[in-house]
Amino acid sequence: MPLEALRKYPVCPDLLLPEELSNLDFRDYDPPADAQADDNEYWNTGLCTEMLAEYFKSYILGGFPRRLPPSTCSLADMRQLNWISVPHPFLLGAGLDCYYPSSRNFWSAGPILEPKPSGDQVYSHTTLVVTQDCEGSNDSMLFGELAPIICSMYNRARQPQVPNEDQESMFDAPEKIAQYDLQFPEEVHFPVMLISFVGPQHGRIFCCYMNGGELIIHQSKLYNFERKESAPFDLFASFALSQTNVFQMFVVAV
Repeated sequence: MPLEALRKYPVCPDLLLPEELSNLDFRDYDPPADAQADDNEYWNTGLCTEMLAEYFKSYILGGFPRRLPPSTCSLADMRQLNWISVPHPFLLGAGLDCYYPSSRNFWSAGPILEPKPSGDQVYSHTTLVVTQDCEGSNDSMLFGELAPIICSMYNRARQPQVPNEDQESMFDAPEKIAQYDLQFPEEVHFPVMLISFVGPQHGRIFCCYMNGGELIIHQSKLYNFERKESAPFDLFASFALSQTNVFQMFVVAV
């Protein structure tokens, strides 16, 4: 979603009741000097990234008031994007929430977005917001970023074409999956946009797709979300709310 279009619909605190204004609060990353000793749980990386992701989720999925077009409940709705949730057959696959193999660190994916179908046309593109409970660096990517990218592509490649009325039963009887055709039998790219929030309170964007036998990954720099006044929420929202032309936008913008 172009930034200039996004900025036509700013968050509007005046639409809230006085007692609701605290819903817009954002915790700046400002741990006391003795945080390790006294407030470790309150300032630990996992909690910081989880709170950041929840704020971002509200930013794009209708948690904050905006003056949107009639019959539109959120920016994602305006952009014709669906929030993937149970019993969506994409979630029959695994790997979107997991622990690192040799440590107690974890990653967790959600929300996950996809373009709404257009008539009979369905789109394989997925956008994942993923939280990490460890820090990242500009010269590498985390296992907890690579794994959900691969799992998202795998889940899309294996996703069965299940009628809405049968989707819930698939989670109780996964052996029935083989009875259905694949949802994307002709897809070869399986594009994924990953919004990754890492410690201490930072984020970055990955744009990924298959090209023949190669996994192509475009990675942005790390962006700082430690202060609300300078946090690039609009930039990240513009990518999360993108549709199928996202790859060209990524290369130009980040």
